[in-house]
Amino acid sequence: MRPRFDLRHVECLLAVAEHGSFRRAARHLNVAQPALSRTVRNLEEALGVLLVARDRRRVTLTPAGQVFAEGGARLLAEAAELAHGTARAHKGLLGKLRIGYTDFAIAGVLPDIVNAFRTAFPDISATFTPSVTAQQIEALREGRIDAGFLTGPLELPFVETQEVQCDAVVALLPAEHPLAARAAVSLQELAEEPFVVGASEHWAHFLTHVMHLCQVAGFRPKVAQEAANSEAIVGLVAAGIGVTLSIESIARRPRHGVVMRPLAGEPYEISTLLAWRRGGQDPALRHLRDVAVSYWRDTSGA
Repeated sequence: MRPRFDLRHVECLLAVAEHGSFRRAARHLNVAQPALSRTVRNLEEALGVLLVARDRRRVTLTPAGQVFAEGGARLLAEAAELAHGTARAHKGLLGKLRIGYTDFAIAGVLPDIVNAFRTAFPDISATFTPSVTAQQIEALREGRIDAGFLTGPLELPFVETQEVQCDAVVALLPAEHPLAARAAVSLQELAEEPFVVGASEHWAHFLTHVMHLCQVAGFRPKVAQEAANSEAIVGLVAAGIGVTLSIESIARRPRHGVVMRPLAGEPYEISTLLAWRRGGQDPALRHLRDVAVSYWRDTSGA
């Protein structure tokens, strides 16, 4: 049965129960006593039960009235909590975010940004999904994630971005490789080397950078093996399968059997971006963007 009463009815009955008098309850609620009496009577008619036992000395609740009062008190408390939570969500202090991230982001700034965000906004819950840049773009397009940490550059009409990380591209070599003794490696020296790269169907965005660098150096990399993620790529390099190009954030993580060497010449840098749908109004997302911007400014000097 759908109830035919509202929170005002509940509030009135609870006031009558607390004060034991329509007169005192009306004074407490700052309403006229006849109006209060009509409200309680309307509630009884809506429920089809007698809630209040009236006599000359005191007003008491019937057994049905006691049950209603107990439930009504919980209802008012839940309504107050609902209103409070709604106001906090409006301010971006409460909410949920779905966030995608790349290997590059989790190896770099993402943990620090998330820690700062959770400290500032502990009641915003976030779920994180590892996915490559192309997958995050589609997830943003379809509304399956609210934000993504992905590899730049990115210029799409439905997406806005903020740079949060900038890495130089470096060479990763097996520890026993002849070039491992060098302080830096030129790309031309890798022209005849077998390469380990990310699987082309998923790593297209980063591979565009790799192919561009190699093309400028005058060669096309000889791909010996593809792998699903950065950890697997580095593992295959350690196994001596080939060399690879990666970023500093990945290369800084210690891995036995692998050495990182900067590329000779002017550094080639790749950005990690925080991306979200253009025009997004979610205040929780706005707070995440603010934290990311603040972190970038503090760490980059921008």
